Amino acid sequence: HWDIVSNVGYTALLVAGWRALHTTGPKPLVQDEYAKHFITASADPYLEGLLANPRTSEDGTAFPRLYG
Repeated sequence: HWDIVSNVGYTALLVAGWRALHTTGPKPLVQDEYAKHFITASADPYLEGLLANPRTSEDGTAFPRLYG
């Protein structure tokens, strides 16, 4: 049984999450208005939480679980 929130599918979600966060930032590297919809459809609590409460510091790591 495969789903988007496990195995290699999660990599796609992380990339979408990153794109969604950068889209809302002050100087986005990308403009991806669809990425947030991909995250919402996945119902992944971690990524949905990041989008609901993005870090506000320019020095903050967007994905602390990945980088420590």
